[in-house]
Amino acid sequence: MHQLVEPPNNGFVVVATIYKQYLTSAILLAESIRDYIPNAGITLYTTSDLVENVDVSVFSQVITENVPNDRRAKLWALSRTPYNITVYLDADTTVVSPEITTIFEQLKSNDIIFTKIRPYNSNPKGYLDDPRYIHHGGVFVYRKTDKTISFMEQWWARWSTTRSASTFKITYPDFPGKMKEWDQFYLFYIIHETNHGLQIGFFEDDARWNFVRGYLRSELNNKPPIIEHYTIRK
Repeated sequence: MHQLVEPPNNGFVVVATIYKQYLTSAILLAESIRDYIPNAGITLYTTSDLVENVDVSVFSQVITENVPNDRRAKLWALSRTPYNITVYLDADTTVVSPEITTIFEQLKSNDIIFTKIRPYNSNPKGYLDDPRYIHHGGVFVYRKTDKTISFMEQWWARWSTTRSASTFKITYPDFPGKMKEWDQFYLFYIIHETNHGLQIGFFEDDARWNFVRGYLRSELNNKPPIIEHYTIRK
């Protein structure tokens, strides 16, 4: 077994709402984390109906109070992290390498680090043809500061308040209306169109940290993946 080398006030955040399938995946994810980091802090944000009569003891804590039953509830949860350094993982990921024990170290001096979108593997409905549209919102690490919490709050606010077609058109006149349904778009917009003041970087060998189903094996540079992202489509 590999032990976590970071202080216990760092940990993982996972979110599962709406579909039982997401909760099942979140449990499997947490179990895969504990395969390599038995003492990891893992917080689940979910709704009370999903966890009723379900064994969720694999998580360090389960938060249901005020969690919105929204398909992007993760955006609500991010600013509420209990950790100083947070690893956010989509529920439909799984940890497959002991190198996960180094994930907190990857942040270095950055405030947030992401993996990169591969355009050839993107859902065309949610893809924006802009070379800056590259930050993947499924796996990332961030440091809890006033600026990062404000960033996460804005991500949720933009998703939850500007999704009507008329509001979106007024707020984002230079972007296609189809983008209103994609949390990835709001991440892109906040990073590039607001004065967030954060140092944002990328994982080294980033495909290894978020090896999405459909990625080319050549993206791994002859190394094994650390986190695999099999994606649940609804």
